[in-house]
Formats: sequence, C-alpha cells, structure tokens
Amino acid sequence: MTEMRNSIRLCAAGDVALGGILEGRLDTPEDREKVIRGVMPFFARGDIRLLDLDCTFDTGGTPPHPDEYLVWASPGQLALLQDLRLDIVSLANNHSMDFGGDSLAATQEHLRERGIAWVGAGADLSVARKPHIAELDGIRVGFLGYASTHPWVGAVAAGSGKHGVAPLEPEIMQEDVESLRKKVDCVVVSLHWGKEYLHYPPPENIDLGHRLVEWGAKLILGHHPHVLQGIERYRDGIICYSLGNFLFPDYLEQRLHFKGEQNLSLLALFRLDKEGVELEALQLASRGESGDLELLKGDREEQEEERLDRYSAVLGREDYRDCWSAQVRRYEARRLWRVFEEEVIKAGWRGGTVRLLRLGVKNFRSVGRSLAEILTGAGKNRI
Repeated sequence: MTEMRNSIRLCAAGDVALGGILEGRLDTPEDREKVIRGVMPFFARGDIRLLDLDCTFDTGGTPPHPDEYLVWASPGQLALLQDLRLDIVSLANNHSMDFGGDSLAATQEHLRERGIAWVGAGADLSVARKPHIAELDGIRVGFLGYASTHPWVGAVAAGSGKHGVAPLEPEIMQEDVESLRKKVDCVVVSLHWGKEYLHYPPPENIDLGHRLVEWGAKLILGHHPHVLQGIERYRDGIICYSLGNFLFPDYLEQRLHFKGEQNLSLLALFRLDKEGVELEALQLASRGESGDLELLKGDREEQEEERLDRYSAVLGREDYRDCWSAQVRRYEARRLWRVFEEEVIKAGWRGGTVRLLRLGVKNFRSVGRSLAEILTGAGKNRI
C-alpha cells in the first residue's frame, strides 16, 4: 500500500485591481457574491490562495509618475478579497506605489486589518525583500515577490530608507531564494515582468525563470502582461509566465480599457509537498460582459486551452528569440496604426493633428519606444 505524503494546495490567480468601474459595485455581500460566485468553487479547493494586487488603496500621496495610469480603489473594496478567503498578495508591481510611499504603507495596513499577508514591497529594500512563510500540515512554504523597473513595467524600486518594491535584480533574487530554501520546503516567487499584451515572454525572462529554479525556487508565478502566456516545466520547478488579468476593471476616466483576451485569466491549483510541486488543475476564467467572473466552458474553453498549449510549446524552440522579435514588431506596428487611425484619421487631419499634440509626454514617449522596437525587434532587453 502506497504511503500518502503530506501536502497542501496553493490556488493562484492573476492581476487584480478593485477600483474603476467596480467602485460602488462591491458594497454589500450580495454585490460581491455576484461578481465572484463563478470562481468560488475553484478557490475553495486551495489551502492557500494568492494573487497579484495591482493597485493602491490610498490616494493621499504624490504620484511618482503622474503621467502614467494611476490604479487605485477605495479600502472598502478589499472586502472582495476577504470573501475569496485570500491569504496572501504580491505588492511587487507597478501600481502599488502609484501615490507614493505613505500610500503604500496605508495599503499594507488595510491588508493587515483584513488578515491578508503580502510580499514584495515595503518601507525600504530589506522590508520589501522579506519573505512570508506559511506552514500547514507540516509543510513550510516561503513566498517572495519582485517587480521590474524596466520601462515596460516601470515599478518603483525600494532603497535605503525609501519605500518601493523589491526589484527584479538577479543578484538580489539569488541571495533571497538561496537563503529562503534552507528554511522552507517550497519557495514560491511572484514576478511582475515582461511586455504588456504579448503572449510570449522576453527571452531574458525565460533565462531568469530557469535560473530561479536552479537557485531553489519550485514555483514561479508571472504577472503584468494582462494576457495569458505559456507554462513551462523546468527541472523540478514550474514557471507560469503570465496568469493574465483575473479581475482588472476599466478606468474610464483615464481611457484604460481591457477587451477580449485581456479579460482572460488562468486559475491554477498546485500541490506542494516536501518533494516539490505538481500542477493539479488549470481553469480558464473570464470577466464577462456584465463584469462578473465566470469559468470558461464548452467550445470557448477548448479554443483557449489550445491557444495556451501553443504559447507553451513555442517556449522551447531553438529560434525563440527570432519568434519573440517578430511578435514585438507585429504588435508595435499594429499598435501604431491603431493610434494613427483613432487619433488622426477618425478625428480628421486637422483635428487629429491637434489631438496628437495633446497626447502628452507619456504617449509621445510610448510612440518613440514603439518605433524603436519595430526597428530592433526589442533587441536585447533588460529584465
């Protein structure tokens, strides 16, 4: 008779923000239940539940990047995470510092009051790098979180006496993972990385994911691209390059919209024990037209699963860097044409020219990056 090993289940989801068009929709238990009822059975399968909380819950500070999108929500909106029985969030992202360090500290206090742990951000670099350790059924799991400061992500790094996130720097990450693996049975790392709206991670991110496994991480959970990316088994670790948008509403006043596949998310259930990690179940979910979360079924589920398989299969190709560069060029060319069509052609040449001139520093900088990436295929990137 085979002896059963002690194990725990970790349920992981993608990026979450709770403001925008969700403000005022989560005031009562009935309101919140309507939004999350479709995914609750899957979350209930986890002993520990984790996601990336990609917004701030205090707007009293000064934005370090006022010309970028500012993603925030009222503190009461956090009741939704309590209803999901969430245990831990990563604050290592590009929006937890949207209103500065004091607002980050206030957000952490709101989470503390609700019994939700966090990793990846803090009052200085040592605090931002601090792991969270959970122990259940004799299994110790350690969590770490990091975010890239590359312009594709734009996170604000913590420093000496400076609020911010734990930066995506290999030397720091290696030191943290190698130290933590001596104290726990399984190291889980949440990463905010990559390029938005592309289904393939930069080659440098794949290399970093592999190194994290070599240093001792067993599970890597990727966030930020707002779309799904592939899953890879590397040695004895699992790398999910992007879990997509779990619940990220539109912020209409900033013209921040998510459409179609940008509202897709992977819910992943992992079994962790002293021997390692196994992927037990995957479930595709979507924010439907009503704004409520629902599990994909039938033909649509089958189609999206096939796409995910394709995203995963490409990761192992010898010519992956060429595939990546081609994807970047195509995406940026389509993006520039869309801007030109919407901001110039549809507005008329005279009115469109005026609109382009009014786009501001952020948009002109973005257009410049797009042109450079079309010419280079994104070249060799920082991570």
